[in-house]
Amino acid sequence: MSENIQNLIKRFERHRNVTDAKFSFVLERQKMIESALKELQEESSDFYGYVAESLKELDTEISAIKNKIKDL
Repeated sequence: MSENIQNLIKRFERHRNVTDAKFSFVLERQKMIESALKELQEESSDFYGYVAESLKELDTEISAIKNKIKDL
């Protein structure tokens, strides 16, 4: 092979390695973002569940207070 062809092959190999590394980095980053989004989704579900439960408790307490007022 000529020196020119060998240089082109080396250049291509370096480019391919860099491209593969960039792709791997982007793929890993995407997985991290998806994981973080899932975690946020779970936390928000837990939070809304807690808020709903708290509101039910408040409704129960308000009803109890209203009933006590009626009894007076």
